[in-house]
Amino acid sequence: MNIIVSAFISNGNTHRSIETYIEYGKKLINIPINKIIFIEKKIYDEYLLNPAFITDEILLNTTFIFINREDMYLYEYYDQITNFNPITTNSEKDTIDYMFIQCYKTEFMKKAIEYKSTKSEFIDYQFIWLDFGIYHIINNDDLFIQIINVLESNNIYNCIRIAGGYYIESDIYRQVCWFFLGGIFGGSANKLLEFADLMKKKCIDTIQNKKTITWEVNLWYLIYLENPDLFSRYIANHDKNMIIDYVREL
Repeated sequence: MNIIVSAFISNGNTHRSIETYIEYGKKLINIPINKIIFIEKKIYDEYLLNPAFITDEILLNTTFIFINREDMYLYEYYDQITNFNPITTNSEKDTIDYMFIQCYKTEFMKKAIEYKSTKSEFIDYQFIWLDFGIYHIINNDDLFIQIINVLESNNIYNCIRIAGGYYIESDIYRQVCWFFLGGIFGGSANKLLEFADLMKKKCIDTIQNKKTITWEVNLWYLIYLENPDLFSRYIANHDKNMIIDYVREL
């Protein structure tokens, strides 16, 4: 069984409004596929808790887990970041809070696995991360439903299955590195737990030793250099094939 995992934490940046993110996220929530969604209760109550939207079918397929940004371990280290100076064309988006949320994707996966482990055996589950607003790369309702349903394939990956872009040498702590794309990744529970632990260590090391934080994909690349066998990478762009090719045979 494949389980989609996603999350929305508000006010990470001002690039898009909360309303826009929620409308994108609703497109994902509406699809009848097994999902775990991490979200702030105040956002759930204000934007989703409506009988016209939260139907019995959605509740059958979707588990909402409430979380506050202060629950994220990265905020314990916020004051240690004194050298945050990303090279970006969108400073409204690429904030420390945004980086924290992106870097926490692996921890959301860990928490989803831990949640399922308390409910039932998850040995046969594959967990797949999808960005909450991933609809924006498709922007077509019928096509989006068709593409997301592809993820119900029973492909079993005992690795981190992840989309990758075309790598260009960059300042790894200041410029985004597209060796990996961040919108989708997944795999078996044991490998995802390993990935989450490696990412937590890498994040804390980066903050304490470099006094900064950066895009999650940059830190994933550093983890890859030390653990290449952990990953199964396929080349994609930020388009529909990033999702479709996830289930391509290895």
